[in-house]
Amino acid sequence: MTSLTEPPTALHAFPSQVLSAATALQRLRGVGFTSACTAVEQLGVWAEATRILHLYRQYFPQQFARSTASTSIPIHHDERGYSERELEFFHLVDEHLFPLPEMMFDGTPVEGH
Repeated sequence: MTSLTEPPTALHAFPSQVLSAATALQRLRGVGFTSACTAVEQLGVWAEATRILHLYRQYFPQQFARSTASTSIPIHHDERGYSERELEFFHLVDEHLFPLPEMMFDGTPVEGH
């Protein structure tokens, strides 16, 4: 661990050589920044996935604990899909709690969500 009194070159996050301003700007141009609107949309996607996975853990704790399904959220044609683990939860809801529309199982998000 480094202390705040160490020079920047001692920190692992800094390169051992100082970059020129032109090189630094060139590298920054290559970074894929996202717009605030896109960032807010992505946060909404993660918030929804978190709510779904929380419900999965709450209503089916044993199945949730055993699950090895991916939580990676697929994006198709700029539309959010559901992760394998979310789809697993939907199947359990459909089987044990109440019927869900077929579209829930193809990964298509419900309109308005």
